[in-house]
Parts: sequence; structure tokens; C-alpha cells
Amino acid sequence: MGELLIKPVIKKELDDKENNFLKFGVGNMQGWRIKNEDAHICTTIDKYHIFGVFDGHGGPEVALYVEKHFIDELKKNKNFKKDIKKCLEETFYKLDELLYTENALKELISIRQEFKKNNEKSIKTVLNKDEFTIYKFLMLEKYEKEIPFLTGCTACVCVIDSEKKKAYFANSGDSRAIIIKKNNEIKQITKDHKPDDAKEKERIYNAEGCVNDNRVDGILNLSRTIGDLKYKDNKKFAVDKQKIICTPDLYEENLKDIQYIVIGCDGIYDCMSNDALGKYILNNMKNSTKISKVIESLMDKNVAKDIYACDGIGGDNMTCIIVQIK
Repeated sequence: MGELLIKPVIKKELDDKENNFLKFGVGNMQGWRIKNEDAHICTTIDKYHIFGVFDGHGGPEVALYVEKHFIDELKKNKNFKKDIKKCLEETFYKLDELLYTENALKELISIRQEFKKNNEKSIKTVLNKDEFTIYKFLMLEKYEKEIPFLTGCTACVCVIDSEKKKAYFANSGDSRAIIIKKNNEIKQITKDHKPDDAKEKERIYNAEGCVNDNRVDGILNLSRTIGDLKYKDNKKFAVDKQKIICTPDLYEENLKDIQYIVIGCDGIYDCMSNDALGKYILNNMKNSTKISKVIESLMDKNVAKDIYACDGIGGDNMTCIIVQIK
């Protein structure tokens, strides 16, 4: 379940934007977790509208690093504006490569220091003095040089091409994208990457790893991530044959039948099935002009009232992006 607070941080970061082609809302909430390890991107570059959710684990550092560098690395890629699916795949690999560098380590250490200050401000809003003392003890950090080896994130990214009227998806991990069609059909686009999946498990064992309790080497409950370099350092195997890989699955959808694109971390999908989430969005968008208000109510609905009475469901960080195609 991870380290938890005595009471949840329910204050949310919300945003809405709109242009001639689409409108979107995004929301993030820390919830019961001792750290908010989620990050996201919502950016427009010429005809491309780019959205992504990065759900961190082991700390927020890699997720925040990816948030900061994803767009720059995407734009620098030789396939940008030529082959967006190839560009997305190569950007995932590039971010993993960068995490081995000294410059990245320095930046990750800086991210940790800045995050710790901001997180303490957030935590103080829900904890008293004695509770905050306990929190500071729990927040004792691991060695700084190990950040890229023991910290990682999922990456679920959608690039919308407003000229070709297509949406391209790249996913590594268990954040998820679904679409809601104009006929209200709800469809899951991405596949969650879990160690107990037959294909993933075969690769893990071939790379001299194991799966215990649905976790890689009994530790990590994901089989694809950016970061987590500890699981990617076996010199006998190529980068896409390691116990954990960053290789994204790639998808493509025509926009003509799409009403909404929804990207969320597992903190969202652990609480609601695809169908339940889609129906909630459809029902609540009828009475809302701001998409972020729907996300806000969604998080309020799903955050656990008693974390110990619900087996941890509703206790995770929550991030959700909803894009409405005009």
C-alpha cells in the first residue's frame, strides 16, 4: 500500500484549456500518500497536441524529470513531424538513456531537494506538529546516487495530430488511456504492463529475473517503466530484453468517431472500471462547462474515506486528463 498519511491531502491542482480543435481539463491530487509522485504534460506544438501522465514510484524524481524533458526530447528527435509513432518510441528510450548521465543525476538531486520543500508545505496543511515529526522521519531519503536506479515512472502519452485527425498513443507501465466514442462506446486503448502477464513474465525470467507476488524480483509491481535502472543493467541482454524495459506499446486511432480521450494513473483506474469512468464523464459533462470540475468531483468520489477499511483502494495519488474533441 505504500507509506500513508494520517489523513489525506485533498487539495487539487486543476487546469483547463481550449482552442479551436479541442478542450481539455487536468487534475492531480496527492490523497493519502506521503508523497505526490505523479507528473503530467499538456502542450501544443503547431498541429500537435500532446498529453501525458507519468506515475512515479520510489519517489517523484524520475516522473518530474520526464515531465520536464519529454517535450524537448520529442522535438529534437529526427522523426518528429515525420513518423510520430517512431518518434514517441525513440523518446522513451532516450529518456532512459539520459538517466545514466551525470547531468541527469545532478538534476534528480535538485528535483528531490525542491520537491521535499514543497511537499512539506502541503503535508503541514493536514498534520499537527507531532504528526509532522513522524512524517519527517518517514521521509528520510535513500542515497542520492541511487535515485535513477531505484526510482522510476510509468509513461502514458497521447499525441493528437489536428491535420491528419489522428491520435497516437505510447504506453509503458500501468497508467492507461481510454476513449469515449461519439456513440458513447467506451474503449480501452493501452494495455497495462504487469509482471504476471504471460509475455512480460517470459521476458523477466529470460533476463534472469523472477516474479514473486506479481512483482519483479518480488519488489516492483510493474514490468515496463522509465527509470528503475537497477533492473536494466544486465550486460548480457539488449535494452528491450531486460527484466524491466521502457519500450512502449504504440497505438493509433482516427479522431472522427472520438468524443473524449481520457488518460489516468492507476490511482484512477483502481477505483473505477473503464466503463464506470466513461459513464461518469458522460453523465457529468452534461452539467459542466469546465472539464476540470468533472475531474475534481471524480477524485472526491473516489478518495478513500477510511483507508484501512478499503484495502488501500482510493488511497493513491490521482492524476487524470480528459480531452474533448470538438
